[in-house]
Amino acid sequence: MALRALLIRKKIDAERRRLDACRARDADFSKREKELEKAINELGDDATDEERTAVESEVDALNEEKRANDEEKTKIQDAIDKLQETLDAEEDVQPADDPDGATPPDPDNTTPAGRKKGVNIMKRYAEMSYAERKAFCEIENVRKFIADVRNIRAVTGTEVIIPEEVLPLLKDTINRYSKLRSVVNLKQIGGKARVPVLGTIPEAVWTEQGGKINELALSFTQIDIDGYKVAGFIPVSNWILEDNDVDLLGEIIDAIGQAIGYALDKAIVFGDGEKKPEGIVKNLDEGNKITIPAASTGAKFFKDFLIASGKAKANYAPNNRKIWLMNETTLTAVKAEALTFNASGAIVADVNNVMPVIGGEIITLDFIKDNIIIGGYASMYLLGERKGAAIAQSKEVKFIEDETVIKGTARYDGKVLKKEAFVAIGINGATFEAEELKPQPDFAEDTANMG
Repeated sequence: MALRALLIRKKIDAERRRLDACRARDADFSKREKELEKAINELGDDATDEERTAVESEVDALNEEKRANDEEKTKIQDAIDKLQETLDAEEDVQPADDPDGATPPDPDNTTPAGRKKGVNIMKRYAEMSYAERKAFCEIENVRKFIADVRNIRAVTGTEVIIPEEVLPLLKDTINRYSKLRSVVNLKQIGGKARVPVLGTIPEAVWTEQGGKINELALSFTQIDIDGYKVAGFIPVSNWILEDNDVDLLGEIIDAIGQAIGYALDKAIVFGDGEKKPEGIVKNLDEGNKITIPAASTGAKFFKDFLIASGKAKANYAPNNRKIWLMNETTLTAVKAEALTFNASGAIVADVNNVMPVIGGEIITLDFIKDNIIIGGYASMYLLGERKGAAIAQSKEVKFIEDETVIKGTARYDGKVLKKEAFVAIGINGATFEAEELKPQPDFAEDTANMG
């Protein structure tokens, strides 16, 4: 791959992430509009000038934020379109890898790299039009990949490597189903890696102007990152394999993305380090497990939560982005407290996405138990991602069911960089017994490797 094309792709990726962030804010605007509509309807004839002015100010502020966000989306999309045009032009002139230095012909209206012109492989597969999907599936490498997947029904022991064109789509689907992969400190590793971590910064020593300089003790620790396999096989009905290429590829990508993403999130939170990453919970300090009594409600609840959240230290975090992990039941309980808080006249952030008063993104994960909230600084969790995602055939275990079994694999490892960056908070009086900080349900059992 040409270096300039690689740089352009990196820029496109960055712009798309910015665009996703703008689109995410649209949901917040919609919620705030409903809240303001309710507030306007509640304004009675006896409302004071201050109350009316406050509502008008909120409306003006919201409209201004929406306008700015729309302008930003338009600006980012224009930048993406221009970068994509530049990338297409760059790829059109790139010679194929040839030991003799000759440029091969361009058969079937493809670029030298074998990609169909006009197909944007960085777009999510699900967002492509039918015509774009069809064109994507006609790329030489992708067409061969689909044919190989079909052929493995008749041949045992084969492995199909996912081509370069498909990997961005597969990773994007994993990112869609893994809620944590995009917020933690993600690093690409080619093998076992060692990450140096600086210890606590020492205090310099005051002395006379002409005095000797004191030695400062500065320590480093090493964190080893390996690559554990997260994998599984899925049975696919033969009628799907025999259907058109577009449906086949979508089925494979979607199923693998869901399975791997779910297991990855669970490992980031609860992993025990046994053939999987070490999770946040395994590295929690006992002093960072706090219980908020059931009697603490309304404003008192958020005051206690704010104090408890302060146990998570941001000393080493490259950014102050907090996350709060909980299940839907717990989120509902937090919403209930926020409603009580709103009734007292305070204005809080959107509970659906941001923790009121404290701040930080709320991420719902159904495998966390009720009334348990795990949070902290996401950048202090290091996730190492290995390359080499592959689809391969299993034995014909579903022959009678008229299904073909296909497996998908990926490799990750992860560790907490500084355990003081995270905290667990139990609400409604929930305490932290041994069972409370385990996933529900537990990790899928490795029955295939039991002796």
